[in-house]
Amino acid sequence: MFFGEKIYDYKDEIINGLCELVKFPSVMSEPQDGAPFGTECSNVLKYTLKAAKKMGFKTKNIDNYAGYAEYGTGEKTVAVFVHLDVVPAGDESKWDTNPFVPVIKDGKIFGRGTADNKCSAYSALYAMKIIKDSGIELGDKKIRVIFGTNEERGMEDMKYYFTKEPLPYWGFVPDIGYIIPNVEKGLWQGTVTGRDSNDSIIISIHAGEAMNSTPDSCEVVIKGDGERYNALLQIIEGNERAELSLNDEGNIVLKTKGQKANAIHPDPSCNAFYTAMKIIEEIKADGIVKIFKTNLDYEINGTRLGIACSEECGGELTVCICKCHMENGEFKIGYCIRYGALCNFQVMKSAFEMAWKRFSCSVEEIRNVAPMYHPKNSELIDRLTRAGEAIYGNKPEIHFTFGGTYARQAQGRVVAFGGCCGGNIHSPNEFVYIDALMKDAALILQCMWELCQPEKTV
Repeated sequence: MFFGEKIYDYKDEIINGLCELVKFPSVMSEPQDGAPFGTECSNVLKYTLKAAKKMGFKTKNIDNYAGYAEYGTGEKTVAVFVHLDVVPAGDESKWDTNPFVPVIKDGKIFGRGTADNKCSAYSALYAMKIIKDSGIELGDKKIRVIFGTNEERGMEDMKYYFTKEPLPYWGFVPDIGYIIPNVEKGLWQGTVTGRDSNDSIIISIHAGEAMNSTPDSCEVVIKGDGERYNALLQIIEGNERAELSLNDEGNIVLKTKGQKANAIHPDPSCNAFYTAMKIIEEIKADGIVKIFKTNLDYEINGTRLGIACSEECGGELTVCICKCHMENGEFKIGYCIRYGALCNFQVMKSAFEMAWKRFSCSVEEIRNVAPMYHPKNSELIDRLTRAGEAIYGNKPEIHFTFGGTYARQAQGRVVAFGGCCGGNIHSPNEFVYIDALMKDAALILQCMWELCQPEKTV
């Protein structure tokens, strides 16, 4: 029996604890006095710290941004990061149950946050309890379970936390699944603003709203012309994703359909805006269509923009055009670029701006989240791999991820590993498998135990 399997003795406690956390609708809301991310986020943090204190741990609330439960007195902190905030439930009519009333059915627990990421909170607390009750000597180490409340909306909680508390010696974030991403790709979002040509045939464009997905619909209004209308009809013949009509002013309305794909995998065939541009290009339109073809031409790797970058540890750079709106001759394009750890951001940014500047377009940055990198052959990853193999019987894959976890905020001291043992994350009917929940709890305990073992002396 591996040490991590001791966690099964606390199966009922972990399930009950998770169900209690689900009852808090801890979605970010307007800040209140003493509640930087809204009252529910503060309430769930206070509840969790109170539960940890009852278990005999030292606790600290960091101004309701974050908090921690701790065991041990050593100088080297072994950190486990968990977030207690959740995304909104969305359209509750699409849920089979109340998203904030946990339901246990068919070996699953349903509710918002069951899989992302409240499932790891009590697992980590009971893992630390087992280590405490087992009387294991921690030597120069201590264990700290850190609870955040703003992971889903910018990680301002951890930014604040690290102004008050030191970086850990090492640790992990059970919020990714059974992989170890040693690279979390960088994220650069912004807008490109420019003017269409004076003789453009395009009146308006409306495509996309979000800045993290491809637009699933696009509407382009084109100046009315019988010959042009017939030409477009021929071009879209047999295309189930495009339709043509005339509005009350006699102008042509082209509507295209796509798929709302995540910007981390920006398949051009899913992008309704790309589809519309490709159709209009065939009638030799100028202006924005020419600019689009010159700079993008349906690519997603940034070659035409002069920013293509591919690396073994971070994969290929990707460019997603998430939205485009044009009225009165002025257009604004929203972009989302994911880039690897070895990509020189300033060089990439300069090349990107230059590519648009030649068409008198301006670039405005919305946000840039730097990538996280941790060497594959580190002792931290070796120990986590050992722990994973002990519990799951096979080694986890080590590679980059597009997603972002709290590992970004710890300056390469920690990596994501474990967690997310359910389905419908960020969607209706989110759930966690009870068997997978307990297997992951065993992994968390095994990882804690591994990271607390004495280090080799040279």
